[in-house]
Amino acid sequence: MRAPTLSPKSKRTLVVLLAILIVVLTFSSLRKTNIFGLFTLTCENQGIAKSGYCECQDFYVGLRCETDMFYQTKHIPPSSELIELPHFVSQKSVLQNLLTTIHNPPDCSRALAQDFPPFGSSGIGSDLRMLVRPFSQAVRNKALVLPLEDWPWAYPKCRAHNYECYLQPFSRCNVSNVAKIIPFGRPLLAAPSNSDFYGMNSVWYRGNLLMFALKPHYSILQKMREAKKTLDFPPPRQIIALHIRGGDSCHVAERVCYRLKDYMKTVQRYRELYGVSTIYLSTDSEQAIIDTKNFPEFKFVYLDVDRKHYDVKVFVEDRREEGQLNQKYEVELSMTDIWLMSECGYFLGTFSSNFGRLAFELMVAKINYVPPYASLDIGWCTHWMHDEEIQLRRDIEASCEWV
Repeated sequence: MRAPTLSPKSKRTLVVLLAILIVVLTFSSLRKTNIFGLFTLTCENQGIAKSGYCECQDFYVGLRCETDMFYQTKHIPPSSELIELPHFVSQKSVLQNLLTTIHNPPDCSRALAQDFPPFGSSGIGSDLRMLVRPFSQAVRNKALVLPLEDWPWAYPKCRAHNYECYLQPFSRCNVSNVAKIIPFGRPLLAAPSNSDFYGMNSVWYRGNLLMFALKPHYSILQKMREAKKTLDFPPPRQIIALHIRGGDSCHVAERVCYRLKDYMKTVQRYRELYGVSTIYLSTDSEQAIIDTKNFPEFKFVYLDVDRKHYDVKVFVEDRREEGQLNQKYEVELSMTDIWLMSECGYFLGTFSSNFGRLAFELMVAKINYVPPYASLDIGWCTHWMHDEEIQLRRDIEASCEWV
């Protein structure tokens, strides 16, 4: 008996079915598939599997929690994995509502206030980023944050002499009408265990605390928006934040600093994967601005400021104390620079910089996922971290533990 033959239409159908089978088997090497054909990722590093993504713990990021931010200096996933994470979105509103409730009690006389850690002699980015410390304590203690100490970067004519020279008040309560001030305790590396956010990604948590804290005065916010409009800023998915240090940290702190050309290999990689060719360049280096002419295939946008006065061998905070800087101008400029970086969708810089890390953390809070990033020196860290400390982990008693 002759074997039955397939018609051309049946053959085409069979080819399509075989192709679908190959795709399913390919995905199966990375994913588990249920009977309804919905994909659930096989999560790494104790991630919790959800429909199409993993809820990652602590320092882990990526669709499968495959990247350890503490050790790995790069996370450059496929464009298909750049998606808002549902738990980032839902918990964001929970955290922001909690902070709003804590800082607007019905009766200030019954409210607890959180003490501030003492200020050291630090730069603007470092001091702004350190606001995460009292706010993380506030979540644990259900206590509102008040700027109880003068801030060295407050300008002379500001009557507040603290963060409120630039930021909207954290609360309508004040130090004279709260029930009790809670002393500042041990800094927290991540979300406190008595909160709904325990185990959430640390970068997401810090970014949301800072997003609540760093609300600029409306006059400053208006300047930020005007700067963004002037630069013709595209949506986040179409612009890279590139932070290049070239000022006091390079000349005085003996840190390794990089030229624009050192970053461009990664920029090229971003363009290949994501089709992005516009770069917001945040830098205090005049040379970095000049070097942009060597890469005409990219569009660089940056603030129009005089960078030559940053090319000195003196810490910016020392120049502040000697009265050599216009403090109001420098803080507003730094806030605008950080804000513009946080409006981008990709990050490239050095995670040894508080300035760059602050912008990156705010970026995560805004776009609701950890974007592609690359650091030319160290992995992400809650504070400063040196090479010899990289092997230290979550139980470390070193500077990286400080929030």
